[in-house]
Amino acid sequence: MNEASAAVYIRRIKLFRAYCIEHRLEERKELTFERVTRFVVEYSCHRNLDPHAQDNFLSAL
Repeated sequence: MNEASAAVYIRRIKLFRAYCIEHRLEERKELTFERVTRFVVEYSCHRNLDPHAQDNFLSAL
């Protein structure tokens, strides 16, 4: 993995962690496919990301 890709992954993880804090969720319990997908869909809707971007986002988590 190159440095740019690693930076993107780290940013996405930080966004997920911030989401958990904001919604008072226990981070470990949210690390299921279903719950991470819920986060990605919600995040994507607020930022108008296309489905391909959602798939890429999921791969980081």
